Amino acid sequence: MRIFTWVLCVLIAIAFLSASFFKFTTNPMEVQAFNLFGLPIWFMYVIAVVELVSAVGVLIPRYASIAAALAACNMLGALTMHLTHGQTAAATVPFVLLIASVAVVFLRGGFRQFTFGNSPG
Repeated sequence: MRIFTWVLCVLIAIAFLSASFFKFTTNPMEVQAFNLFGLPIWFMYVIAVVELVSAVGVLIPRYASIAAALAACNMLGALTMHLTHGQTAAATVPFVLLIASVAVVFLRGGFRQFTFGNSPG
């Protein structure tokens, strides 16, 4: 199961690194997508930072769970934008990355590593 988890993490990192690269370099296709969705171009850079942090974070075991959760939130937003704008075919990749990210959250132990001490009650 450890190898499977690492494979998922590496695939997520590759996908998010390439996506952030295209956003940081102001790829015309990315600009067109953000314009189509009615989002400002500065938000493209915010998403690029989120993708970069997610990509690096999933490769660090201590932070992989929280980084994968961040990636899942990002993909939920991407999935919503594609589906609400009639781009069902383009929603496939965000859907697959959403499932992979949620799997990493649980395979890396969820959020247990971020709790300190015993909870009251």
